[in-house]
Amino acid sequence: MPTKQQKYKLVFCVWEDIVASSSEWKEADDAVDWADSEPGLVYQVGFQFEKNDEHLILIDSYFPEGDDQFVGAVTRIPISVIRQLTVIPDAQLVPPL
Repeated sequence: MPTKQQKYKLVFCVWEDIVASSSEWKEADDAVDWADSEPGLVYQVGFQFEKNDEHLILIDSYFPEGDDQFVGAVTRIPISVIRQLTVIPDAQLVPPL
């Protein structure tokens, strides 16, 4: 877990989500055409809370309270689905001491 002294980079992340069609029946060729036409891309901005070889964890907010830390809206994204990850320069959250 990140420490209170750590800076959280603000990042822009594009990742590929799972998409599903409606439950109506389709001809097999139409199903393939539909699946190929749906990119399912998610565009997300957040603070990079943790990143390792398996996943990226983004948070949308941070609140320090004494020796504790609270974070909001945690998103865990597998590294294998990330298509773009860009650091937004000069926009880092530095938790207070």
